[in-house]
Amino acid sequence: MRPGCLHNALGKRAKSVGVDIRTNSEAVSAEADGRLTLQTGEVLEADLIVGADGVGSKVRDSLGFKQDRWVSTDGIIRLIVPRHKDKLGDEANWDNTIDMWNFEPRVKRILYSPCNKDELDVWVEMFPFLEPCLADAAKLQSARYDKYATTKLDTWVKGKVALVGDAANAMCPALAQGAGCAMVNAFSLSQDLGEHASVEDALAAWEKRIRPITDRTQALSGEYAANRALSKGNMFTNEALEAARYDPIKRVYSWPQNQ
Repeated sequence: MRPGCLHNALGKRAKSVGVDIRTNSEAVSAEADGRLTLQTGEVLEADLIVGADGVGSKVRDSLGFKQDRWVSTDGIIRLIVPRHKDKLGDEANWDNTIDMWNFEPRVKRILYSPCNKDELDVWVEMFPFLEPCLADAAKLQSARYDKYATTKLDTWVKGKVALVGDAANAMCPALAQGAGCAMVNAFSLSQDLGEHASVEDALAAWEKRIRPITDRTQALSGEYAANRALSKGNMFTNEALEAARYDPIKRVYSWPQNQ
């Protein structure tokens, strides 16, 4: 499913159950008792605040969550460019996602990921060798280079505030599980809220139940990014796929029959 489709589906469902979606209402701070301050100065009161405002979370930082944050040596450039599938030859199935590595004279990696029939979503860790797709050097010159970053908090909750996604556990993209963990954790939060009498009890139970999976995924993703282990191939072990194969509805892992 393309990200836009998922976003639209979530928005449509939220509206159908009465959620008031407000745009241009940036949150600048929160308090553990359930008060949220917007950039306009408006203060909202809530039974629960979910800080899902990214790696630079103002909700998190305003509450003084203790955090460790470190930046990797490697980073990433993302470009959307014409696919030029007709010029690439028959070496690969150009309609699939392909992970490409080159080691000499420097380590280079390209994750070739088609997003539709005409365009290509390319992630580049240095500079690419897909010349037909990336002939426009101006795009590379102006592209933003982001280094991989990891954020680890002492806790995800404080009073009536819970953090999810990059606000709580930003991770290197080596396992491509950042968004997956964020969605599973948010869904799991809703489960615990329906099973406990108070918000505070629900948040404590939620973090205790679901955090270990994310912590292990975050640690392994960082390890893979640091040692470039994916270049060796066959690194998607059961351990590496733990988060991807966790079913939050049944609360079990969906392992293949032969594993």
